[in-house]
Amino acid sequence: MTTDRALYKIYIPNEKAIKFDRTWLAIIVGICAFLLQLLPIEFGATTSKIFIICIFVFYITQLATRWTYKPLYGELKGELEFNLDGIIVDGYKFNLDDIANIEVNILEYYGKYVGGGRYSLSRIFSQGVKNQLSFSTVTNEFYYFNFRLENKNDYKKMEPFLDKYFNEKKMSFRSKYNAERTEIFS
Repeated sequence: MTTDRALYKIYIPNEKAIKFDRTWLAIIVGICAFLLQLLPIEFGATTSKIFIICIFVFYITQLATRWTYKPLYGELKGELEFNLDGIIVDGYKFNLDDIANIEVNILEYYGKYVGGGRYSLSRIFSQGVKNQLSFSTVTNEFYYFNFRLENKNDYKKMEPFLDKYFNEKKMSFRSKYNAERTEIFS
């Protein structure tokens, strides 16, 4: 099935976002509960109740984060379109004749299991936004975009266009190979 274009959402990261997730909250609550037990404060049953409540909050937080998506530190804004004539970014067309070099790196798709990271008990799934397109024009202007793959096979929509870019010598074999080696998604 060949289409005349492949559309993807552009991801714009927010570099100033505070990357504090629920796992860190659970760790902080657990540490506070543990420290409450160690402190030589004599409150009787109140301290034990506070400890039990903190542990309960810790485990509820962990259960709530068991099957979640990685936080999206930025926004999906705009469209990236691959077609046989070139690349269109938010309605602005870059003709293939005006492009000197194209690099595509495909790393994730939406819903890919990426683990929970260090010290996390959670099952975390990807937002699929670590995929990159960079290209330079014949006038030495450089463009770089992150884009989202919606599912495991979404990259296949761009294969005919990558073939065309490679045949037109706009894309290196290494870049084409990196874009097509996404069989590791299996």
